[in-house]
Amino acid sequence: MDEFTNSDPRLRPASPPKANRQPNGPVEYPVTPETFPELDRAFRELAHKANADEYHLVILGDNFGGAGTDFSRKVIGIGIRVINSGTLEEVQGTLGHEFGHELIRRYPELQSTVRADKTDQQNEELTADRIGVCLTGDWQSAIAELASGTSIDPALSVEERIESLSFFKPSDCPVMKSDQSKTATFPSFNR
Repeated sequence: MDEFTNSDPRLRPASPPKANRQPNGPVEYPVTPETFPELDRAFRELAHKANADEYHLVILGDNFGGAGTDFSRKVIGIGIRVINSGTLEEVQGTLGHEFGHELIRRYPELQSTVRADKTDQQNEELTADRIGVCLTGDWQSAIAELASGTSIDPALSVEERIESLSFFKPSDCPVMKSDQSKTATFPSFNR
């Protein structure tokens, strides 16, 4: 059984979470208003900003240390090691980054070449970092989350990721306009 040991009470369960075992994967703990009220509220706010209200959040057990998005199931998973080691604000940075991948998938025009010397996949990671900052509005937590190494792609150093955000300004964020049809318009992230 996994233990939730974070000193931040907002990241500890209010009631015992139900463990679900996925085939060929780690145990999943669904985040609900009953089990993790503050984390669920923060997740729902980000999902709404990203026009991705259909997504659900699970905590991945079995000492899982990263985060990821399962587009087919509309699930974002965040590892228990991330939950146990960060603040709610740092976890929001990770979640914002994961919603960045969903937005890039939904709106390919968001994908930008942040660094000409990097692969498309690495540039997607850097773009997702930027979208995550735009969704959370919190540069400091994004930098702290990157510096903690909780969601680092081994092909990109912490320094490269932080540097890609260092010259990124709030005015560079896309303006997301949602309506009943869930459409959005985005300017380019190329700067």
